[in-house]
Amino acid sequence: MVTLARSRRGFAQAAALVAVVSLLAGLAATAEVEPPAGVAKPAPVKTKPTKRKAKPTDEMKSQTASARDLMPVKMLDAAKHEPVTLVRDGVARAVVCVAEAQPSPALVKILEELVTSVRLTTGATLTVVRQAPGPSQPAIVVGDCPAARAAGIKAADIPMEGFVVKTVANRVYLVGSTQPLPPGSNKWDFWANDGTAWAVADFLERFVGVRWYWPLE
Repeated sequence: MVTLARSRRGFAQAAALVAVVSLLAGLAATAEVEPPAGVAKPAPVKTKPTKRKAKPTDEMKSQTASARDLMPVKMLDAAKHEPVTLVRDGVARAVVCVAEAQPSPALVKILEELVTSVRLTTGATLTVVRQAPGPSQPAIVVGDCPAARAAGIKAADIPMEGFVVKTVANRVYLVGSTQPLPPGSNKWDFWANDGTAWAVADFLERFVGVRWYWPLE
């Protein structure tokens, strides 16, 4: 995990800037202009706010229509089981089992980041395997497989590029959609259904604390 810290000087400059802005805002709110001598001060004008019902514009309608295309998020009830221990006291307890028969380039890359991120945050290196261990050993299972389907994850029913993150006893399942690409798509168009890669990225963000701020190595 990377921690970013600012210098005291930077905080002092920021605090001074906030103080100046607050002072100017206060002066603007309380300042009054006095009329010249012999000129009566005008009485304050009271206005009654009017309620107007805004009509939706074409742009607002377009934004509403496009919002329906966003991937829906469904919250599932947490399964009742003992916590899945991946690392304890700097020692890896779990392995990463890749169930995808042909991992995409995006999945290969994010799996490397999974191992690296866990090592940087805990000091332990997770081993990547192709065969799931016995039920007594914890494992992060990546991709569609019979065990994931037995856990209630139907990859074929997940929307394009969607995914499921689910835990059961000693297992963390990261499974993406297996729906075929739409007709007319091909590898030259860079179309892909990388739901499983998104599942790994979501796991890293929510449970490992990883953030991607800039596309650098």
